[in-house]
Amino acid sequence: MTVNINRKADLSRAGGFSDPGARSTNLLRLASDVVDAQTVTIGADVYEFEAINTDSTDDTVDGNFNTLNNSISILDWKYPNITIVVGTVIRIEDELLDCYEVDGAFRRFHRAYAGTTKVVHADGLNVYIGDGFTGGRIPVYLGADLTPPVFGPALLAAINDSGTEPVTAIIQSGQHILIISDEVGENALACSETLAGANNTWASATMVGGRDPALRQMSIVERVPTATEVTFGQLFFSFDFTPTIFLIFVAPTATPDANVAFDGTMTNVGDGSWILDKSGAVDWAATDTVTVIAIG
Repeated sequence: MTVNINRKADLSRAGGFSDPGARSTNLLRLASDVVDAQTVTIGADVYEFEAINTDSTDDTVDGNFNTLNNSISILDWKYPNITIVVGTVIRIEDELLDCYEVDGAFRRFHRAYAGTTKVVHADGLNVYIGDGFTGGRIPVYLGADLTPPVFGPALLAAINDSGTEPVTAIIQSGQHILIISDEVGENALACSETLAGANNTWASATMVGGRDPALRQMSIVERVPTATEVTFGQLFFSFDFTPTIFLIFVAPTATPDANVAFDGTMTNVGDGSWILDKSGAVDWAATDTVTVIAIG
């Protein structure tokens, strides 16, 4: 890899350093609405969107939901068309509620579930239920709004609160979910989705970019090309280790901070020797200083 950087300070000419490594990442783009039962998969965790949008044909009664209490208790037989067990999620208007306790005929619900807002609900309102999700999957509960600003935070919460894989999710700019491995090093978890919406997709089929901590070698070489090297178009370098990364910049010797947009190539010619040519659009000249940072 060749990278051009600005030189702002003197660097030691050779030595080693401790590389702390890097965490694996992947990015899920949020661009279009989702649909009930679509999935997002991270390793062994399958997240399934469960839209609570089916009319149970039961309506709110007896002022059960005409309150701002944090918990609501209802009588099961008042809502005969809903099978209510621990974990059942219902929707009234835009608020989701989840059943956390079954006590005889009583069913108790937490309010404002999955990031929704607790409000007072009048009698006679539709009570919505979901169509159910596949066993073994992690549900991501949604209401009538299936847009990215709503399903993104709901998916993020499910990943961070219910996921078993060693990753943490964050939202970036409201348009992407970034997952980051909890440990430094390579973690190539497979990532997939069944999202039909345009541009709802993972950046990669696996998590990428992870690197184990290591002791690495580095050498820094500065050269002013001779007239012959300028004519020949090549500079030769030799290293006592095998570089995997080259940082190369070219600057006029008289003004070392004024880098030029050099875009030549570094080629391995064997026996620890490398050739830097000026085959790119911008050449180095005898009035330039060429600095090569080799890292292995």
